[in-house]
Amino acid sequence: MKRLAVLSDVHIDINQLAETEWAMLVKLLLDEHIDHVHLAGDIANTKQQALAFVDYLSNYFPTTFHWGNHEMADLTEGEIEHYLDPRFLNFRFFALSDTTWLLGINGWYDYSFVEGAPRDFERLKKLAWYDRFIQREARDPVVMQQIADNFVAIMRTVPKDKRVIVSTHFVPNQAFVQTFTGKYAKWNQINAFLGSPKIGQMATEFLQIKALVFGHTHHRFGSVQVGGIHYECRPLGYAYEWRSMREALKQKQQKQLTMAALKREWQQSAKEMYRLYPEIVEQELKAALTILPYEEEK
Repeated sequence: MKRLAVLSDVHIDINQLAETEWAMLVKLLLDEHIDHVHLAGDIANTKQQALAFVDYLSNYFPTTFHWGNHEMADLTEGEIEHYLDPRFLNFRFFALSDTTWLLGINGWYDYSFVEGAPRDFERLKKLAWYDRFIQREARDPVVMQQIADNFVAIMRTVPKDKRVIVSTHFVPNQAFVQTFTGKYAKWNQINAFLGSPKIGQMATEFLQIKALVFGHTHHRFGSVQVGGIHYECRPLGYAYEWRSMREALKQKQQKQLTMAALKREWQQSAKEMYRLYPEIVEQELKAALTILPYEEEK
């Protein structure tokens, strides 16, 4: 058997991950005997930085990728959907073996993860969400429906004897959407931008799908079976969100810190924290790897 590793939400720029940490990741992948690496979006905030990371990994492993929302702010609509790089998979297959194909899909959202009375989510996005920097050619629900239709169309081309690993950036099932109560209930509105249940629903129509891998949520759900679909979700997320790093930052300050204070402290001391706690970085990188075995070529 060979081994595919999928990694999402690395955020090399926000996390201030440099070549020391990149090399640490490569060593982990080599130790795990990985044969192919796929990056499932939010590699970085610019295509230049994202491609530099893809190039680095490509020196060691066959590497493919698709975008997340963070790269999209630096891309045209044409580049989002049809970026001219043979390693880019958006509604494209990569044959891992004779029997197993990898399908990449950027994904998007349609606000349907928020229950209750509808509101002006487009206005909310422009006021408070990173995606206000992204220029799409149609409204969000329309973009998502086009993606769902394209997903069904391409899956209908898959022979019955093939197995497909689907990678998308955005959340494809309501089961992976967290909701809050009380004074934190206002944050539920942000779930509008997490993804859409359409991909998860339509995946149930295709027995060829071996696994559906995603990120974006920054919450690691691990391996979960929902509605007959095998889901995998282990985003790396922001370093200041890691429980182990939060504890180390609090210990450094000798006091409890709010999330906003943690973020500020992290931005000022990231390199120092990586130097003092390389074991935390290694632990988190390893925990963020989704490793899927697949059959070798016959």
